[in-house]
Amino acid sequence: MSYENARAILTRAGGFLSGYDFTLNPYNGCSFGCTYCYAAFFSRGGFYPDDWGKWVRVKENAVALLEKHKPGSLGGKLIYLSSVTDPYQPLEKKLRLTRALLEALAAHKPKLVVQTRSPMVARDCDVYQRIEQAGGRVQVNMTITTDDENIRRAFEPSCPSNAVRMGAIGQVAQAGVDACITMTPLLLVSNPDGFVKDLSATGVKKFIAQPFHFGKGKFVAQTRAEAVAVMAEKLNCGEAEYQARYLKHYQRVFATLKKSLPHLGEGKDGFAPPF
Repeated sequence: MSYENARAILTRAGGFLSGYDFTLNPYNGCSFGCTYCYAAFFSRGGFYPDDWGKWVRVKENAVALLEKHKPGSLGGKLIYLSSVTDPYQPLEKKLRLTRALLEALAAHKPKLVVQTRSPMVARDCDVYQRIEQAGGRVQVNMTITTDDENIRRAFEPSCPSNAVRMGAIGQVAQAGVDACITMTPLLLVSNPDGFVKDLSATGVKKFIAQPFHFGKGKFVAQTRAEAVAVMAEKLNCGEAEYQARYLKHYQRVFATLKKSLPHLGEGKDGFAPPF
């Protein structure tokens, strides 16, 4: 871990998140280090994709930068927290930087989407409620990519378990905060019907799925290559064959999800602003 002073804390959104006004990333890097994470491609400042998961840079002036905005000046603005890091990675428990940013945002009445795979997000339900009581909007997205702990450990060895994540997003929903489960990417699922039951039991009504990313060329970071190797191994085939086999599996599982889950979106359309 190291500290840095950022030039700005709100970045104009584009690409996959072009429907939003800004992205907000309290950290550079992510200690969860998921093998498939596209964010490794955006590594800067001497840190490289092949070290993804081994370093985190804390934007120590993040709150001061946000407080430069006059109260209410971000009212109605669509903000995505976060696009290239997890705002609730383990360091957040001690640093509470994401929580401080949320408290600073409360006066602005933003339309906020929070993306994480950490149960720590439930800690801040009081702040999410405060933002909404002030006239803003909040949706919390929890990433859950599989029902199989062996698959989860293969692709996300440093992440919380599926059961813990489901429990946390259930707490968010019970607190009256809009909640969504993002199966992005949807990895290999052992029991699609059982997965549907577990997802439904959280009380969450919104879901998004998308397939494993098949990027090529300069966009492919080292972690992406690692994920391809793991996927081919789990499918018991060579890397030249894994894409077709995986897509067949994805389509079968997605069809099961689609039959039973309300408001299931897919891909970029699924990530369109929810309000």
